[in-house]
Formats: sequence, C-alpha cells, structure tokens
Amino acid sequence: MGTKYRINLTREKGNFSIFTKTSFLIPAFLCVVIVEAIYLFFGFYMPLQSKLWRARNEHYRLTVKLRAMEKERIPNLKEVVDALAAGRFNWTEKLTLLAEALPPEVYLTEIGVEENKQKQTTSRFLIIKGVVVSSSRKDPADAVGVLIRRLNNEDRFLQGIQPIELRSIQPVPHTSNKFMFELAGEYVRS
Repeated sequence: MGTKYRINLTREKGNFSIFTKTSFLIPAFLCVVIVEAIYLFFGFYMPLQSKLWRARNEHYRLTVKLRAMEKERIPNLKEVVDALAAGRFNWTEKLTLLAEALPPEVYLTEIGVEENKQKQTTSRFLIIKGVVVSSSRKDPADAVGVLIRRLNNEDRFLQGIQPIELRSIQPVPHTSNKFMFELAGEYVRS
C-alpha cells in the first residue's frame, strides 16, 4: 500500500497538475529544508559573519594605530643607539682607566656602589677601596694623591660621576708600611 498518486491531465487554469492523494511528505520535506536553511543561516553563518566583521574592524583599528606610531618613531636606529649609549655608565672603560691610573705601590681591594638615603633623595657613590704599600722614603698619602689626580684628570673616567675625593686613609693594624684608603665619587643625577 504505497502512496498513490493521481495525475490530473485536465486543464486547470492552463496548467497540468499532480495531486498527492494520501501523502503530504513533499511539502513537509520542503518545510524542513527551508527551516534548516534558515537555522544554518542565522545560527551558523551570521555569527561567523559577525566575528569576521569584528576582526576586520580590529585589524583596521590596529593598522591606523601602527601608522600613527610609525610617524612618531625616531627615523634612524643609529640615533636611538647613540642616545642610549650616551646615558650609559661604561664600567669596562672606567675599570680600564682605573687600572692604568694605579701607581705601582697601590693595590685595590674593593670597587662598588654605595647608596645613602637622606630624607626624600638617594645619593649613589662609586667607592674605591685599596691598600698602599709605602716604602720608607715615601708618604702613603702621596701615592693615593697621585691616583686621585690621574682619575680626576681623565674626562672619560669622570663621565657620569663627580670628581673623586679621599674619604679616609689609615694604617693597617699590625703592619708598619701598609695603609688602607677609601675614595668616593658621587654619581651625577640625570
């Protein structure tokens, strides 16, 4: 007992028509297909389109921002490197100059940075500590004075710090020819 179709070959308003007697599956199937198409369009395609529109908008916004930043940036990389190097404290150069300035009877024991916090400001000092081994004919303060003069006369050493000053000099306990000294130079605030 399958579905029975009746074909009407009579003319109704100029068209031939096919009528289904017992089944309405074709219209129901068409309705389901149409509903599914609407569901897929609004449930799947439209959210994807919305995400795509948002992504395009974000891309455009970032492109505009990038172009504005490119106009503001420093055009030459060498200028950037030179600007960074100008404010840099070059320890290698300073230590080399310090080694060249040492008199033969002076030995370094410590090089460092000291911070003094006073009220609302912090001062930083380059500290140089060492020992002078004096001969019987020379005053130990003379050798330290030579070191201070050589360092203060070297512009490359003083770049970024104030002139070096003697903080203290005192004899090493239980020795007669060794003296400890401490030098300091304050960092220049930039």
